[in-house]
Amino acid sequence: MDLYIVLMYRYGNTESHSYLLGVYDTLTEAKINAQAEYASRGHGKYCTQILRTNLNATKDRKIMFKEPNGEMSVLT
Repeated sequence: MDLYIVLMYRYGNTESHSYLLGVYDTLTEAKINAQAEYASRGHGKYCTQILRTNLNATKDRKIMFKEPNGEMSVLT
């Protein structure tokens, strides 16, 4: 079972303030919630990272990252 983890990074800086937005069972739900959070946090103040993993997996795989300019990059 795939799980999608949505993380938010202030100005895209992974070494600064960040938080877990949520864990979802579909990529669609992860994207909807990530986009809503991105819009509500000042359009660019926080960048979004979505990781795909399996329950009890030891490695996460990056799926996409919202750049500070709002563009989505796929990093599979």
